[in-house]
Amino acid sequence: MTKTYTVSDLNFVPAIRITGKWLKENGFDVGDKIRLVSDNGILVLMKMTEEEISINEKIKRLKK
Repeated sequence: MTKTYTVSDLNFVPAIRITGKWLKENGFDVGDKIRLVSDNGILVLMKMTEEEISINEKIKRLKK
């Protein structure tokens, strides 16, 4: 699937708002946590597993 979006600005920084029923069709739902990986102009969004979320929260607590 290919979608086209335009980078806009939000308070003078680049912003991309991604919406659509196709997100639900691809396993994303309201409230899901996602991981974003970027490299050389490529963005990859991945739904985080419960285990990843738990590990992330533990790391955040340790950093405080």
